[in-house]
Amino acid sequence: MISVPQVLYITSFLLILIGLYGVLTQRNLIRIVIALNVADSGINLLLVTLGYVDGGRVPIFTPGVQGAHMVDPVPQALVLTSIV
Repeated sequence: MISVPQVLYITSFLLILIGLYGVLTQRNLIRIVIALNVADSGINLLLVTLGYVDGGRVPIFTPGVQGAHMVDPVPQALVLTSIV
């Protein structure tokens, strides 16, 4: 059985490959910009998936919660910066 993170990795790599294919094969500037947007969405999905921790909690430090059980906030911050 394939797990959810594996599906997200496959989806993100497919989006990146589709975007790169569009950039390399299209001559129309609008289509190239759309292909770059598709690749950017794949990269954002990959970053969020890399920061995923199964059963992880919000990265707000509270007493009694170990840091190993929290998701990584850096990929989330990078994606938010990329969107804005």
